[in-house]
Amino acid sequence: MERKVSRLVPVCIVLTLCCTSLLRGASAQGVSQSQYQQKGTAIQPAGLVWVDPTNDAAHTDGYVFSQTFNPQTFERVVYLKEPGQPEPKALYEHYRDVSVALGHTRKIVFINDFSATKQIRVVVVKIADGSTLDVGAPVMEQYTRDVKPDPRLYLNPEGYALSPDDRLALARIKLTYLSVPTKEEAEEVQQLFQPRWYVVDTRSGLVLRSYPGENPPASWY
Repeated sequence: MERKVSRLVPVCIVLTLCCTSLLRGASAQGVSQSQYQQKGTAIQPAGLVWVDPTNDAAHTDGYVFSQTFNPQTFERVVYLKEPGQPEPKALYEHYRDVSVALGHTRKIVFINDFSATKQIRVVVVKIADGSTLDVGAPVMEQYTRDVKPDPRLYLNPEGYALSPDDRLALARIKLTYLSVPTKEEAEEVQQLFQPRWYVVDTRSGLVLRSYPGENPPASWY
């Protein structure tokens, strides 16, 4: 839950202050929330294709993602149509925006759920039965223990890649917002952010290891 503060730095100021650091990270890593949400754009970090399920071109090797929207409840449902199947199956329910990536084995789907303005949920969904595992929560918990971040930093996990057998997921910790009253404090607090990457077991959600730094580790599985 967000802490109440007397004043928040406007988003435009935060983005201006953070642009050099965050955009440099996005360029090196090939991933950012704005990129994921850009319609019709497929992002391919580490060989994994991230797509927007609301776009007609959201498909991978004959697997086609689509999405429905209920204007009464604001519920969105992501569907997946597998090759040879006459109808798509419901895969994941959410209420804002998501980016999805089909696993290398075609047995799971890796999802970044931008469930709120300053919140990202990272999940793995089994295609066979639709069961969902939250792999982002244990990553965030481990990061909090490892780093003990400043409470003025709004941080989130973000899914990045899967190992060739889909048994391991690579996620990063992303700085999404600064809760500070002044521009000067924003510049100071931003420097307190410690970027880090985590490897998670996609079957159990167990965090296996971590790597510091802005860029993804060269070898992690």
